[in-house]
Amino acid sequence: MIDSFARPMVRCFAMSRVPSYAGPVLALLLGIGAGLGVGWIKGRTPVQSLVPLEISGMIDIRPELKKRLKPTDTLFIIVTQPGSRIPLAVKKVAPVRLPYIYRIGPENLMIPGRTLEGPVSLKVRLDKDGQANPDQPGDLTGKPAQDPLELPARGVHVLIDTVVSHGDSG
Repeated sequence: MIDSFARPMVRCFAMSRVPSYAGPVLALLLGIGAGLGVGWIKGRTPVQSLVPLEISGMIDIRPELKKRLKPTDTLFIIVTQPGSRIPLAVKKVAPVRLPYIYRIGPENLMIPGRTLEGPVSLKVRLDKDGQANPDQPGDLTGKPAQDPLELPARGVHVLIDTVVSHGDSG
């Protein structure tokens, strides 16, 4: 991974206006590449490629559903391609306190070597049994207002607002 010394330099560099050839030069100097979650992504400039493809924001729950929360509930943050139920990336959080500030990125990919590229769909599930199975009755779910998302996506608010009434709701 990018060490704590190099990370601020990469962020600073990615936010500034620099010549297009500077991205590969900085990457070579810092020793970063596609295997670390930042790489030369098709359709992105070298500078854009240094910004990790991630989703971050806040997850909250509709007030009337708070009484359904249990200390044993597990939060799953799931990224898929639009229209697919196969996860690209998953983050499991237990125990969880809401509201929860989240970030999901390349380190959460299900298959090593794949890239997290947009557009993507995001779904969160408060799971009652803690297992990474399809939705089950009693689980609580939510999605962001905007779907699909282009990456990187920051400030993505997700409201858990649905109670699963029958299994495997997708």
